[in-house]
Amino acid sequence: GARRSRSLTRPFFPPGRIVLFPTKVGPTVRSPRGPRSVDQNRAPPPFVIITLRSALPSDEKDLSLLYTESRRETFTWCDPAIFHEEDYSRETKGEIVDVACDRGKIVGFVSVWELDDFIHHLYVHRDYQRQGVGSLLLARALRHCKSGKARLKCLIRNKPARAFYLKEGWMIVENGRDSLGEFHLMELKTGTASAYLF
Repeated sequence: GARRSRSLTRPFFPPGRIVLFPTKVGPTVRSPRGPRSVDQNRAPPPFVIITLRSALPSDEKDLSLLYTESRRETFTWCDPAIFHEEDYSRETKGEIVDVACDRGKIVGFVSVWELDDFIHHLYVHRDYQRQGVGSLLLARALRHCKSGKARLKCLIRNKPARAFYLKEGWMIVENGRDSLGEFHLMELKTGTASAYLF
C-alpha cells in the first residue's frame, strides 16, 4: 500500500526522548514519559509540557511551598523544622528567578545572583525529576552569567545533585562547609553549555 506521510500538525515524539518546542513565552519541552505520579490510582498525562519563564510576584506562594518541601525531602540529615516557607523571599532577594511550569503549574525554579554569576538555588518537584527539567532550568540560568564562567555550591551529602552537576560538565574547584554541611564549590565555563541560548 501507499506509504503514509507524517502529519505536519502533530509532532512526532521519539521513544524516551525529550523534544524542545520554542513558544512565545519561553521554550517548551514535551516528554512522552510524563511526570512520575505519586497517586497510584491516577494515571499521569501522556507527556509533560514544560514552559520556562521569569518568575512573577504572584508565583511567590507556590515557589515558597516548593522551596520548603524540596529542602525537607532532600536534606534528610537536617531537622525539617528548620525549613520555613518565609525563607524563600529572604534567600532569593535580589536574585533573578526563572520557573518551569507544566500546563501553568510551577514544577521547578532556579535563582541566580547575577553580580557573581552564582547559581544559588535549583529545585525541581519530586514528580518531575529525571525528566530533563533540571537541565533546562540550569541552561536558562546560564543566560544570566556574563563573565564566561558560573559557580554554584552543592552539598556533598546530596549525591543525586552532585552526580547531576558532574554530568552537566561542572567541575569541583574547592570544598567548604556551611550550616547544612560540607559542600563542593563547582564551576562551569559558560561557553561549554550546549543549551546556553534558551
